[in-house]
Amino acid sequence: MSSRRDSAGRGRKVGATALSLDWDDINLILVVARSGGFSGGAAVLGLDQSTVSRRIARIETTAGAPLFVRSRSGVIATDFCLELLQLAEEMDQHGKSFHQALWSLRKQPERVILVKASGGLISYFVGPLAAERPIGPLACVRHLHPDITFPPLRPVAESGSECEDIRLRWTEPDVLPSGSPDLRIRRLARVRWAVHHARTPSASSRPNHWDELPEHPLLSHSALVLYPGPSALGPWLDVFARASAQPTVPTEAAQEKLLLSGSVLTPLPTFVTLVNTNIVALPIDQPPMHLDLWIMAEAEALRDKTVRAVFDGLVKLFHAFDWERLKAH
Repeated sequence: MSSRRDSAGRGRKVGATALSLDWDDINLILVVARSGGFSGGAAVLGLDQSTVSRRIARIETTAGAPLFVRSRSGVIATDFCLELLQLAEEMDQHGKSFHQALWSLRKQPERVILVKASGGLISYFVGPLAAERPIGPLACVRHLHPDITFPPLRPVAESGSECEDIRLRWTEPDVLPSGSPDLRIRRLARVRWAVHHARTPSASSRPNHWDELPEHPLLSHSALVLYPGPSALGPWLDVFARASAQPTVPTEAAQEKLLLSGSVLTPLPTFVTLVNTNIVALPIDQPPMHLDLWIMAEAEALRDKTVRAVFDGLVKLFHAFDWERLKAH
């Protein structure tokens, strides 16, 4: 058996070195061939001529074939080298194309995502996220999801005619927002609402019971009449209808400004107390009032991976918050 193994092993090249070239080696061959000599190649690469000569010799030893014929006037590529050079030129061109494409992508402006919402939702959520400074509930959960990043966001007023990529909208509980058959909808939150007051009024100026509300200065938002259901804002609309004066404002900003003046009581989502500590829920038993907050986008818009990332990121952030107990899950 020993003699057969010896016979089978005869003729093998023991200790042969595998050919392994990196791009620096391939580029060295290219530069030397283009410049016509080791000295020219060394000048292009900023190396010593001896270093270039030594590296070429090492590559030739590894390849087992000469790459260049040396002469006093320079070097001439061998047939073996010419075959390698054709492939190396293709690699060089592909590398340049790759870098050009990479640079082109880096220079492209980021896609700006348009998010349409009411003034309050813009103030509480969209605007702060666009400024990369979330407040209130989203500030409570943002650190839990550092992996979620948003491209530039631009808030769009709900009353505006500009087309949006994504839309946020309130509805009564379990009522789906209306829209086209291709509309994709997810519920972000079921948000509790309550009548609030500013910290400035004295305790004597506040009602002790829900039924006493009509005897006090009240203020409503004109859009709240859209949610008259008994599990929505119906209880508020009932007491507001019994008040001697029934002032309404068209914007959340005006509503909050008058509330902070200390002159009125008004319903707001309970999470506003996390946004402004000068606003407090009226400390009386209040009937349960809720609205559902939805996120919507057309199926066509969601084919854009940037729009989809914003849509999914918002869902993840909103779902990380307990909207009833006002804290992160």
